[in-house]
Amino acid sequence: MNILEKYEKYLYLIFLIGIVIYFPIFFNGFVWDDLTFVINNSQVHQLNLPLLLGSNDFNSGPFYRPLPAVYFSIVYSLFGKAAFFYHLLQLLLHIVGTFLLFIFFCTFFEEYIAFFLCLIFLVHPINVESVAYIGSTQSELYFIPGISALLLAQKKHLSNRRFYSIFFFLLISIFTKEVGFLFLFLTIFYRFIFKLSDIKRFLIFTGLSIIIYILMRVFYGGVTYSVITFVPIASLSLYQRLLNIPAILIYYIKTFIFPTQLMIWQFWAVKMVSLNSFFFPLILDLLIFGFMLVIGFFLLQRQRKGNKHDKQYFTIYLFFFIWFIIGLGMLLQIVPLDMTVADRWFYFPIAGLLGMVGVSFTAWLPTFKTHKKQYILIASILLLLLATRTFIRTFDYKDNPTLLGHDIREGNNNPNMMEVYEQVLWNANKKSEACNIIKRSAAITQDAWNMTEVGNCYQMNQQYDEAITAYKRALQIFSLSPKVYLSLNDTPNTIYYNLAQALILADRPQEAIDLINNQALPKYPGDTVLKQLLNNAESEANEDNSLIQNVAPSTSSFQNQSGIGVPSSFQQTSVPML
Repeated sequence: MNILEKYEKYLYLIFLIGIVIYFPIFFNGFVWDDLTFVINNSQVHQLNLPLLLGSNDFNSGPFYRPLPAVYFSIVYSLFGKAAFFYHLLQLLLHIVGTFLLFIFFCTFFEEYIAFFLCLIFLVHPINVESVAYIGSTQSELYFIPGISALLLAQKKHLSNRRFYSIFFFLLISIFTKEVGFLFLFLTIFYRFIFKLSDIKRFLIFTGLSIIIYILMRVFYGGVTYSVITFVPIASLSLYQRLLNIPAILIYYIKTFIFPTQLMIWQFWAVKMVSLNSFFFPLILDLLIFGFMLVIGFFLLQRQRKGNKHDKQYFTIYLFFFIWFIIGLGMLLQIVPLDMTVADRWFYFPIAGLLGMVGVSFTAWLPTFKTHKKQYILIASILLLLLATRTFIRTFDYKDNPTLLGHDIREGNNNPNMMEVYEQVLWNANKKSEACNIIKRSAAITQDAWNMTEVGNCYQMNQQYDEAITAYKRALQIFSLSPKVYLSLNDTPNTIYYNLAQALILADRPQEAIDLINNQALPKYPGDTVLKQLLNNAESEANEDNSLIQNVAPSTSSFQNQSGIGVPSSFQQTSVPML
């Protein structure tokens, strides 16, 4: 009997539960960076392998992820812009990954414990972002080959065919996402900790895999490394980023235990030591990880006593503890990432954490058979609560207005997300709501884009003096870092349009003339809009009664092709790194 036949009933159950819990995603559309990197990205609209493996939007900045680009290109060539099929494939991949994890857990635990743990992995709300957000299909794409390699590596003596298959899967994982390197480490650690053979051969091929990755990344993809400096936490010093570690750790642990508040695109940062932001999370972290170490200590003592029922509990616990720790280690901002925290990044560590839970259950709950009904009831209630929260969260991913609006109401104060949501509202002709959102964004942090939008709001309400102040602030911000904006194809000419018109409407035409002649036209000498505004200003100054033409844009100053109004300076901020 092969493994599939042995566990066939569990596969059907996992499939059925997965379909039921995530059923709402089939009616959802494209959200967030789905539009930027899939729908409006011509690079994946054709199956051009040299382009997809080389320099493109998936292989830029600090990232080299050619296989997701290939995946989306294939799916787009088959289904175009039909979101249903993207969601269906992503859910099926999540189900497959869950089943493979179940098989792996069965190596160490009784089937009922392995099944319970995998159902948590399947339905846990922290994994919704990895299942409902199409752009995060990379989570499943790196996890499936990674866990497949671990499964193949469990056999004590490996044939050449099995050995090469292991490294084939590991390379797929690595070229999907950088976190695939953790599976490479785990595979070697597994062989070492359980005293299996071929360690030297594994080390040799590990070195070879790293060389292959570097050669492809640097010489074919043209990707080295660059920090995303416009992300708040990435712009901090190493010392300041280290201050965020306690809060980051407690975020993931809290969300795992109490997944009540779920949000995307989190940009918060701890910049100074305080009781609430540093010491309190630090104390909680020490207590939690201290508890984990105490469990490990007692398991070690039991294993040393040689009780036949204790098997290798400590060794297994140590393996999953290392799995959990190295997964968290990549999320601690020691190397700056493109967000502070992201639920999808926990897709790897949660498997290690569940393994630790499984060892604890196995070691300290030998009374299952005598209290079977009680344990089943508790497990069912827990799974029902998690599944209900997940089911509810999937509705938030219906579209951009729903997702962004919900997460902002939940307390996400990411200015970039507010700016995107402002555009969504503005395009829906909800201009009053849009203005409230953009003013919230500017109150948190000011940039050339949101200050221009604030000016548009004031100008729309005929508050010209306030609009002029906002536009001038936008130009001032631009002048402080012009290379950043210009490198992102943002130009201040539309700020000049709005500022000039606001000056004219505020009966300050001479200031508009000076602005256009002395600042704007020297930079944009052929700009016909500026010349028209100059004529209007001169006519007004000469008390010409001709109608002033409203040529200044009333919507965003920095337009782009992302499909959701996000400023082009933020089009590349959200490609999942981990």
